[in-house]
Amino acid sequence: MQLNTCRIFAIPGLGVDGRIYNRLRQYFSDFELIEWLEPYPHEAIEAYAKRMAAPIEAYDDEFILMGTSFGGIIMQEIIPQLPAKCHGLILLSTLKKNDQRPWFFPLAERLPIYQLFKGKLRYKLLPYWAPFAGITDIEEQKLLQDMFMNASTNHRVWGADKIVSWEGQEINVPFIHIHGKDDRVFPVKLIENAVFIPGAGHFMLYQQAEAVALEISRWLEDSFRIERLRPNKA
Repeated sequence: MQLNTCRIFAIPGLGVDGRIYNRLRQYFSDFELIEWLEPYPHEAIEAYAKRMAAPIEAYDDEFILMGTSFGGIIMQEIIPQLPAKCHGLILLSTLKKNDQRPWFFPLAERLPIYQLFKGKLRYKLLPYWAPFAGITDIEEQKLLQDMFMNASTNHRVWGADKIVSWEGQEINVPFIHIHGKDDRVFPVKLIENAVFIPGAGHFMLYQQAEAVALEISRWLEDSFRIERLRPNKA
């Protein structure tokens, strides 16, 4: 079953591409991915969000925005730049304000050693740091590695800089924030006003797509009276 929603525009997380949505997008009748753009040197996040918003601004009907991790941050920056056609916002495994950042983010802002972990070194170390994001399955690690290998190093470093220094943005549209209860990248104890998926980590969107879709469908039904999805029978 698919949800007959208005157009959903989605942005993936930092360093990954639209394949992160492969399991979730099947639940929606009108789903459009927005691919990452290459950032300009020293580009402000507001200016970057404006460029990312171009395909959304060109759309004539109402829409819903969706973003996971850094994509959720960018979507929050996009909303103030859009007309009233934005119907709502779906946030996945992300932050809504700077006091939800884990303790090591302010440290990383002052001492950005993460900039050293790029290129082949990042790929070689993936089996060691991927479990921190809840990715222990070999095939999922291969997918993540392939996405990273196809992503821009410049974009990853720029995006990491923006994540650790992000101050937050007021959300002025209806929204739902869905977060993995076992997310260690953005720990659940710091996250407020969210729906939590038990047993889910930062890779929740891919690993528990049906659970995420069901929570989105509940929100759509409650907020916009769109027919709710039913769980698949085991």
